[in-house]
Amino acid sequence: MKKRLEGFILQKELTSLEKPLYKPAKNRRNSNEEPKYPATVAIHDPSIFLEFSKPVILTRSKEFALVGGADTYYWGISTPDGVQLTPKKDIHYTNSKDRSGMRGLEIPEYVSAYYGLTEGDRVEFGISENIVFIKSVNGCEDPKVFREWKPDLSEFQSDYPLEPLMIEKFGDFDLRVVTLMAPIGLGSSYWFIAPGGSGKTWILVKVYDACLKLSLEDERLYILMAYIGDRPEDAAQYREVLEKYKDKGVRAENYKAPWDTNPDTQVDLTGFVMKRAQRLTAIGYHVVVLFDAISRTVAAHTASHYADKDSGMISGGLYRDSITEMIAKKFGTHGSYGASRSLTIIGTVLSASDNKKTSESVVDQETSDSSTTGICRLVKIPTLQRPWISVNESETYTRFPDGRDFRSEDQRKEMETVKKKMREDVGSRDSSKAHEILLKYAKDNPLPKY
Repeated sequence: MKKRLEGFILQKELTSLEKPLYKPAKNRRNSNEEPKYPATVAIHDPSIFLEFSKPVILTRSKEFALVGGADTYYWGISTPDGVQLTPKKDIHYTNSKDRSGMRGLEIPEYVSAYYGLTEGDRVEFGISENIVFIKSVNGCEDPKVFREWKPDLSEFQSDYPLEPLMIEKFGDFDLRVVTLMAPIGLGSSYWFIAPGGSGKTWILVKVYDACLKLSLEDERLYILMAYIGDRPEDAAQYREVLEKYKDKGVRAENYKAPWDTNPDTQVDLTGFVMKRAQRLTAIGYHVVVLFDAISRTVAAHTASHYADKDSGMISGGLYRDSITEMIAKKFGTHGSYGASRSLTIIGTVLSASDNKKTSESVVDQETSDSSTTGICRLVKIPTLQRPWISVNESETYTRFPDGRDFRSEDQRKEMETVKKKMREDVGSRDSSKAHEILLKYAKDNPLPKY
């Protein structure tokens, strides 16, 4: 009898001294050489971070099991000759009182090395007789294929986007307004920046909906949505959007760690999502990650046990280490990695309002210019004179270095036409009138002309 179940891979972070010892199976000199592989654990679902921190999961992995019952189960591997028991006969689960050899959720090093597992992999497990084995990795059942996958993006060269992410093609008014000023390319780091109550989450929900529609048209697209550090009830909006397309075979996943969770949880989940995004990109997807909110992940890191308290603080009470770890190392991995893969990061960032500054707004002040390829800055308007959405046109832009313009000729012409109307009809002093012209053009031309 065969059983099947799914899970995700979690791994211990290697130190700078351990990394040179890391040897996947294909890089070992001979089959008898002992692999050096990070501690690898299988978890049923990333929601486990809401109960246990990553260090606790890794430490206590032997106390839990993927499968259980009256029998004893061993770890095995799937080879061209069928499922085989591993040479050391490691016990995955035993019903006896003596569990000294049990690995539980921990996957033996040589099993991890054989499959080339890395954190973020989605794996399907099989059970043949009393052997637990990995049936597929990220949907692929051929070990010859997934053993050749790159674990991350370190061997690829990042570049500016080569093609657009066409979120405006479905006729949504607000997305049309945004992309007329600052289109998003595959491989962008794109931030919606605004003070609280300006519609950041509202606009990101629309972006998510459009991305899901695009993924149904393009099998190369994979969408990840992470809701970090905000109101628990707001996460329901993203869940409802995904539910609309779930039965259509959409390639998308939702993750959440709202503000009523431990800061360590928020950092752990952010790290896991980015590891998964990088892995999926490395194996050949155009991955789009949406984060609500990027600024809260930095604040969570400062409040967590992971922050290096000796790194010094910057203005606003954030540790400098938090900016490095979250903005640079995690969100700084965006880019186009050739025609077949890219990592796009779209997120919300809190800015300071006129009378209130927070630690989160420091992320905007310190990093928005240096960490992004595109920005849409929203304006909080206390009256109803200007319809939702209100865009600060002078601070909404996409960078197009020489020779790095992903727009078509028709898209460039349309953007130039709109900007010319805004400049020539009202001049540069009346931003309110310029905004009205932008909105009118979007209303009269709901679909792009390219």
